[in-house]
Amino acid sequence: MKTKQKPLYLSIVMISAFLVFLSSCQTGSNPVRGPAEARQRAMAKEILSVLINEYQNKDACRSAVRALRNLGDPAIREITRALKDDDIMEESKVHMASSICGSSPAALDALPVLYDLIRSDGKIPSYQKTNLRSACIEAVGYIGPAGGEKSALVLKDVIASSKDKQLLQKALFSAAMLRKEARPLIPELVRVATWDSDSTSRSFAVNALGNIGHEAVEAVPVLLSVMRDYRLRNDRMGWNLTINAANAILRIDPNEMEPAQYLVDCCFEHKDDALEFGTVYSFILNLGDVMEPELRKRLEKPFSLDSPDYEVLNKLSKLLERIDAGKKEKEESGMHAKG
Repeated sequence: MKTKQKPLYLSIVMISAFLVFLSSCQTGSNPVRGPAEARQRAMAKEILSVLINEYQNKDACRSAVRALRNLGDPAIREITRALKDDDIMEESKVHMASSICGSSPAALDALPVLYDLIRSDGKIPSYQKTNLRSACIEAVGYIGPAGGEKSALVLKDVIASSKDKQLLQKALFSAAMLRKEARPLIPELVRVATWDSDSTSRSFAVNALGNIGHEAVEAVPVLLSVMRDYRLRNDRMGWNLTINAANAILRIDPNEMEPAQYLVDCCFEHKDDALEFGTVYSFILNLGDVMEPELRKRLEKPFSLDSPDYEVLNKLSKLLERIDAGKKEKEESGMHAKG
């Protein structure tokens, strides 16, 4: 009697789990070589066949992508070859590009292929081209700052020319992941942050500017203008843009006091909305020491349980205690290092 065959995606999940186990057993960071690499490349080819033959099976493809990521460089090399194969359908290549991440040698070697696909105007249906370009743009972001100026310039072309919101937002997201290497994009990021009609796209651009840091100081006047725009505060997406602008300014220039004041004001103004309060509080938490002067100013006067703002004040007080504890720990570790 024939046994019932397991769904293909379950087999891929099992392979993925086994690879995770193997990686947890490895010691050191030396890349796989010799027979072991050959076995992993053979396994990558088998998994790629799932993406080629079962591209419409979402569960199988998700599991295959996870398995390929666990295989690392041997898989990326096979993916790079497959992405150059004109006989493979674009839908399959979307999943393949989504499997590339990290800044390993193989990932860096894949960048020229990703750049070509991003710039591609091949004779394929427009929705497929958009999906593939979007996946390649995202992969460039996940490879990150190691892509350097070349990645920045490719993303700059997309941001400057794209009329497709999906592609534009993917490019802005990836630009943020380049961090300081996104310097060549500053003019385009400022343009989107200022003039784009979509608040989400503007927020992506603002975040990318913040991730560049001090070298994006020329963008601060524009970001201040965005933060001060009261018209944006009438809906959640617009308000999110204003607090993103405040957060970005403080990552570019920690000495700007107005954004710190605005973020703390928002804690009080939005204390009854858990989502909005949580968003602005997380920004203050991540900014840490930058927010210390403003927090001290707001907490100068003692507060009691009877205060209508007790919950907010209490959380800000605990945050200040964390900042003080962190500074003390740094001082003590510095003293030990000198000793």
